[in-house]
Amino acid sequence: MKALRIVLHQDSANYKKEETLDNKMTYPLPPISTIIGALHSACNYKEYHPMDISIQGKFESMHKEPYTDYCFLNSTMDDRGILVKMKNEDFLSKAFDKVAKPTKSQGSSFRNGNTIQVYNKELLDEYRSLKDLADKIKNYKNTELKEKLDTIKKEKNSLALKKKQLDKKSEEFKIISQNEKAIKDNEKKLKDEIKEYEQENYTKPISKYRSLTTSIKYYEILNNID
Repeated sequence: MKALRIVLHQDSANYKKEETLDNKMTYPLPPISTIIGALHSACNYKEYHPMDISIQGKFESMHKEPYTDYCFLNSTMDDRGILVKMKNEDFLSKAFDKVAKPTKSQGSSFRNGNTIQVYNKELLDEYRSLKDLADKIKNYKNTELKEKLDTIKKEKNSLALKKKQLDKKSEEFKIISQNEKAIKDNEKKLKDEIKEYEQENYTKPISKYRSLTTSIKYYEILNNID
C-alpha cells in the first residue's frame, strides 16, 4: 500500500457549511469531499477514483467579512425591489442593468412612475410598453378572440348534432365531417397565432426583467490554515 502526504497552507478560506444561509459558517478544516474534488481536478481525472482520506490541521483565527447577497424574486413586482434587466434571462447573476428602484416603502409604481429613482429611462420605457402589451393581449383574448372561439364552438356543436342524425356512409356525413375539420383547423390556427405572438412579443422579452432585493450577509473566514 502506498500513501501520499500533502502539506498545504492557506492564508484564508471558507469551507462553507451547506445548511447555513444568512451567516455562511465554515468547517474548521476542508471537508473530505473538497479534498477528493481537488485531487481529482489536479490529476485531471475524468471519472471517479476511490481513495481514503485523512485530514489533520489547525487554523490561527477566524473573522467575519460582509458581502452583498443578491436575491431575484420569482415574479416582477411593480412596487418593490430593484427592477433590473438581465443580460441573459437563463442565468441569475450580476450581469444585469439597473432600471429603477422605489424611493418609498409604499405607494411606488414602476409603470406609473410614482416615487421611483430611474437608472435607465430607455429600459423603463421598454418595460412599461411590454406591460401595456400584456394588457392588450389579455383584452383581445377576453373579447375578440373569445367571441371567435365561442362562434366556432357553436358551429362545432351544431355539426356534431347533425352528424348524429346521419348515416356515417352518406355523402352528407362526409361533407359535414370535412366542414368540421376545417372549423377545428381554424380554431387551432387562431389559438396558435395568439400563443406564438404572445411568446415572441411579450413572454420572452419580459422574462429578462426581474425584481432584485439585496441584503448584507456575512462569511466566516479562517486565517492561516495549515
